[in-house]
Amino acid sequence: MKIDDRNKKFMIYTATAGSFGVLYGGLRSVSKSVSKLEKEFMKNVKPEYFSYLNSDELQSVQKLLNKGLSEKELNMFSRIWKIPDKKQFAQEAMDISLKETGYEHLKPDLTFETTRDFSGGWRWTDFNINISDIDDVSKVKILSTLKHEIEHFKQFVTMLRTEGIGVDKIFEMEEEFMFNTAKKGKSFKDKTDEEIKNIISGYLGQIKEIFSVRQELAELLLGKISADSPEGVKSRAYFDATKNYVKIDRFSGFDEIKQYEENLLEKEAFAAGDACAEKYGDFILALAEDKKSKPH
Repeated sequence: MKIDDRNKKFMIYTATAGSFGVLYGGLRSVSKSVSKLEKEFMKNVKPEYFSYLNSDELQSVQKLLNKGLSEKELNMFSRIWKIPDKKQFAQEAMDISLKETGYEHLKPDLTFETTRDFSGGWRWTDFNINISDIDDVSKVKILSTLKHEIEHFKQFVTMLRTEGIGVDKIFEMEEEFMFNTAKKGKSFKDKTDEEIKNIISGYLGQIKEIFSVRQELAELLLGKISADSPEGVKSRAYFDATKNYVKIDRFSGFDEIKQYEENLLEKEAFAAGDACAEKYGDFILALAEDKKSKPH
């Protein structure tokens, strides 16, 4: 079914119900004659990570291991912190994060659209994470936002892999959401319910086939999730949270904001983003303070 431009714009807007690049090349090798500090450090961290930090830098961040910094986080932070370009910084961070968790072959596109304010978003219909207007914010904020949206991506893939949910239930939910939204909009005021449903079905039909392939790939790479398993129960909670999702904007009231913040999807995403920002902030602060304390 052909969809006119006005309706297509509406579909793209409403189809958000739940709603990298080049490796850094400036690596420095550590001398074969490692110090006592480095030997002790090697007991906790994989040797290959040394190629990204020199001896002084290793000493600066060693204490963070005892404050909850993991090997994977150290690996990512040490590989991205010197990248000057913020878009490359974000792209590299996403690549590393997804590779270490087994999602690299399902990786969403990362885009940098311009909006009025800095923001992030996961758009499942485009299989896309967007981070906007990054030039005026810190890398800590960029990384926090990226991890937040990656968490939403993982939640979606979990639903995609779960027995009894998958593509069929996700699209069924989306059709209902889009229909209820369209009924309230001016673009469809002269159309019958049947006509609106046909337009929505036509739009979603164009992308459902693609997502069937994504579901097969996700199940092949990560396995199918049994409905009665603990992960399956969690996935059902994600699905229910998506159905009850409340979007907010700058005009939203207190009750709407509270519902948004208490939604399971957002609770997990904010927790992931905040934890990453705190650890990366500690990582950078440790390096900066150490450099400041050294004689010039």
